[in-house]
Amino acid sequence: MILRIMAFITCCLLAACASENVASVAQTSDGIDAEIVLDTGVTLPPLRDVSISFSVTPNQSTYAINSEIEVIATVTTNGQTQTSTDWSLTPDGFAMRLDDTRLLLTQSGIGTLRLCVESTCQDRSIYVVDSPTLRVAHPARGEMLELDDTNTVMVSGKLENFERGFPTILVNGQPATVDDEFNFTIPLTVMPGLNELTVEVREPTLADPPSLYIQFLAANRYRANPNGTVRIEDAIVIDIHEALLDSDLPNLTLDPGETVVIQDVVQFVDVIAQTSNPLAWLPDPLTDLDGLELEVDSISLGVLDGNITLPGSIAEANFTLTDAQVNTRGQISWMGTNLDLDGHMNASLSAFFVLGGSIQDTIILDLQEIDAEILSVEAHYESQTLNDLVEALDSELTEQIIAFLTDFIKSLFREQALPLVQFSFGAILEQIQVLPIEIPAPIEGVADVSLAAEVIPTALDVLEDKAVLSVDVEIRSDTAPVNHDNDKGVFSSPVEEPNNSSETPLTLVVKLDLLNALCHSVWKTGFLNASPALPNTITDIVGSVRVNALLPPIISMDGANGNLFELSLAEIQLEVTPKDASTSDLYVVHLSVPASLRVDGGFLTLVLQGAPTVRAETLVKDSQSPINSRVIESLLLGVIWPQVESALGEGLTYGIDQIPIDPSILRDVSPELSALNLVPSISDQFTQWAGLVTVGGSLTAEATRRAAPPPNAE
Repeated sequence: MILRIMAFITCCLLAACASENVASVAQTSDGIDAEIVLDTGVTLPPLRDVSISFSVTPNQSTYAINSEIEVIATVTTNGQTQTSTDWSLTPDGFAMRLDDTRLLLTQSGIGTLRLCVESTCQDRSIYVVDSPTLRVAHPARGEMLELDDTNTVMVSGKLENFERGFPTILVNGQPATVDDEFNFTIPLTVMPGLNELTVEVREPTLADPPSLYIQFLAANRYRANPNGTVRIEDAIVIDIHEALLDSDLPNLTLDPGETVVIQDVVQFVDVIAQTSNPLAWLPDPLTDLDGLELEVDSISLGVLDGNITLPGSIAEANFTLTDAQVNTRGQISWMGTNLDLDGHMNASLSAFFVLGGSIQDTIILDLQEIDAEILSVEAHYESQTLNDLVEALDSELTEQIIAFLTDFIKSLFREQALPLVQFSFGAILEQIQVLPIEIPAPIEGVADVSLAAEVIPTALDVLEDKAVLSVDVEIRSDTAPVNHDNDKGVFSSPVEEPNNSSETPLTLVVKLDLLNALCHSVWKTGFLNASPALPNTITDIVGSVRVNALLPPIISMDGANGNLFELSLAEIQLEVTPKDASTSDLYVVHLSVPASLRVDGGFLTLVLQGAPTVRAETLVKDSQSPINSRVIESLLLGVIWPQVESALGEGLTYGIDQIPIDPSILRDVSPELSALNLVPSISDQFTQWAGLVTVGGSLTAEATRRAAPPPNAE
């Protein structure tokens, strides 16, 4: 949902990369040369996949006259990459070529690097200014900077095209050290995330002293994103509290044709017991005692009570069945007399088991220990002798009864209830195992985005009072990644260990890194590097727009408000060509928009909260151009943003709907159940921690029992 918001916001800020532009022709389906044959049978040359990119060092938006730059041109043909020096530069006199890769810039204005290979060409613009200008060498505009433990950055730069004077240079309002050649330095303490850098000049001899505003990304760690794939460890951690297992709720009664809501595992087992077929669990033969003929006509399990605790590393459960009734028939030979077994017995039973858990692609419940015993038996037969014999609990007959009853209750848990609990957890994971992320091109000239997020459970740890399910998320792209010179990987936020309460049965802990990994993956697809078609409302003044996203979009949190986030697109460079103009202007745009989360059942909706904050800066501008930075801001807010608001007026929703359990599983375990649906729910109480957001939730189930068959017509 955040990605789709980003798609609409950036749909008209998409163009070729200022530091590395890639042009390509179509690739064959199998990635190798393919022969194309005309109807005449003439074989054409193999189709070649060619892409070209430029890398310019130092990587700046503008350069001063007499600056020296290095140009590296790279050509990739059918996956094979090599450098080329066959590029050209126009206009004549714009620069002096010192050798195969170095240029000395000698003229102000806009120069164009060009390299063509067969029918594929690529351009790269170079902007040179001749007025006093500020250059920040470190950190560079849009740089992804890796911090050390001090979080200190040494800012350095130069006041260029300035010959004499005693300028004061302020960096974020603090005076920097300036030498005789107008180089300046100052140490700054920065925070992980997007950082602003404002550089100003105080010099009486300058009527219009230059200033500079840039943003850069700082992090103590970046996650590698090779080949467009990134994996976030422990991206989602789910705390399963004891309340989901046993919340001391009353017993449920599920009558034929009715539906009940199950709120914990104890109630879940109770419903399984009520709707199961106990006769199917009896051993065959029922007994091997000589002189005993025993058949069981029906079993009623009575009232089930349970208690599940998490003392640490394991789960312990105690269940009792009171007033279970076994209806029997047959006979037993006792001391030369045949005693009739037509009647019933009532029994109370208990079971104790120890349960562990592990992950093997899905959740595996490990029944480590199980034991059962008969607490009491009441016999209701015509023969009082038989009643006394059964209730004595020390005869061969009673041993046979105890054996099949204890086996019966073990089967209830081992072969019926626990497998269905395990299957239910597995169904949830299967529902979210691979989440496709599709962003259709909002306008012509912008590529579609196709990503997949794979949810990979990695650990199930049973701790005191809770079980913890850890899940990695791996994000993959269906397209070859676009390389960015400054790409160090996915921005990783510092993480503060949350102090989760157990007020809800479940607590979800989501890393902010997961959201930023999604944004980074979109950036790597080249979605933010295109030349979009322009809305009709601005074609009267704008001929074309090309945009370069120096940084991936970044999502940050408002620590004071648990459900508020901010999406920022920093250092978006716009190369704008006014209508009928021969040269382009260069701007840089910083845009941020707040959003909040709204909850409805198992669904989250991301809702925009007001208009975005837009800041446009002019880097290079023709004096005759009718467009300036204020016009750019007005176009974004007045033309583009209303389209975004209209498209996203209802918000963007994602979540998990009810999950039905496979009917074939129900037939095997609880044949009396006609339907069983798992119902996830998310609370509206969000809490933000450093690098994390937590939210409570619950998991209930809706169980429906088959209606009783109609009575036979007379």
